[in-house]
Amino acid sequence: MKKLTFSLILISFIIFSGCSNQKEKSKENNELQNIQIINIYKIDDNSNYQEKIYGVPIVTLTSNEDINKIKSAISNSKTIEGIFDITVADYIVEVIESKNSKEYYLLWLKEENETSSMMNQKNPHIILSLTIKDTTILKEIIFK
Repeated sequence: MKKLTFSLILISFIIFSGCSNQKEKSKENNELQNIQIINIYKIDDNSNYQEKIYGVPIVTLTSNEDINKIKSAISNSKTIEGIFDITVADYIVEVIESKNSKEYYLLWLKEENETSSMMNQKNPHIILSLTIKDTTILKEIIFK
């Protein structure tokens, strides 16, 4: 009886945590509907990321094709929740929907790594783990 109760609790927990991740991901996707511009800024190890968004971006994306690549990378990502001990990000991705509506993502992307991670500034307890395919696409955009 104890094993059955424990199993039911465990299964319920797994189901509810899966639903929670889906809600977060669908909320994230809804926020990325009407993107007009994406700016990508390089972060130096010694710089404050908030100061960088007032500088000159290394990449500006305005075409629907390129914007959709970034949206796809975010929607295809795996959501990892927790408290993270992270290093300084490599890039800031500024997503602009209108003059007053902007989202900021930190991006960890190295030329030599196969995978990458992103984090929305508004939710530092969720890391988005990008697929190898999407990491390759981001590298093509940033390192071209």
